[in-house]
Amino acid sequence: MTLSEKIAYCRRRNGLSQEELAEKIGVSRQAVSKWETGEAQPEIGKLRQLSDAFGVSTDWLLSEEEPVEPKQAPVQNTASEAEKLPGILGKLFRRFGWLAGVYTIVAGTLISIVGLAAILISNAMLNGFHESTSQMYGGFGSMASVMEPATPINPVAIIGTIVLVFGVLVLIFGIVLTVLLLRLRKKAQAEG
Repeated sequence: MTLSEKIAYCRRRNGLSQEELAEKIGVSRQAVSKWETGEAQPEIGKLRQLSDAFGVSTDWLLSEEEPVEPKQAPVQNTASEAEKLPGILGKLFRRFGWLAGVYTIVAGTLISIVGLAAILISNAMLNGFHESTSQMYGGFGSMASVMEPATPINPVAIIGTIVLVFGVLVLIFGIVLTVLLLRLRKKAQAEG
């Protein structure tokens, strides 16, 4: 019996569909299908996971021996929908996880815009206030230079700068996260 025949035999004996087996060992259903038809061979690490899932040794999987009934009862698929949830979430994350990076980019952009708007608006308001006080004290001659502060402190602009820097950091993180998750998705698709 070949490896591909043993994978199909053990999967059926354990009452697993191709999709359930794929979720259990972290590959696509297409990968399991290719292993069972002999179009592809599982990687060494996946062989170990297959032997654990089936309750057989990797030596037996790789040998041409005929199947013998296992000493332990076959593993039955009794998982409820709640127990399958992490597998479903993992599958969704592998497929659409890169969108988290895109959402992070959007959030970083919006945060940066808010910070920049706070800086610009508060500086415009402070400059307008500063000009009006200069005109008010301008008629008193030397008194104007004594009463006016040299450089007004703008706490809103300081906070706006902090928000802007934070937004740019979130934006950069989002770009890096998107690129990494897209590469991870392509790698998973290539393996599967």
